[in-house]
Amino acid sequence: MTAHVHGGWVPADSFGQRLMLTRKALGLSVKEIALATGLHYATWSTWENGRLPSDKVDVARRLSETYGVDRPA
Repeated sequence: MTAHVHGGWVPADSFGQRLMLTRKALGLSVKEIALATGLHYATWSTWENGRLPSDKVDVARRLSETYGVDRPA
C-alpha cells in the first residue's frame, strides 16, 4: 500500500506516512499539529513527504505527550 503525496509516493509503513495518518486521524492540519507539538509546520510537512527527522524519538514523544497517542514509530 502506498500514499500519493504531491506527485510522488511514500511507503505506507514509513515514519512520514504514520505521521500523516496520525495527524489526519486527529483531524488536524499540518500547521495545527506542528504548533501544538512545538515544531515548525514546514519541517513537519517535509517529514510527511518522506524526509526523516534527526530525532524520531523526540517527535514521537511530543505526539504522545500532546495527544496521548501511541508512538507512531
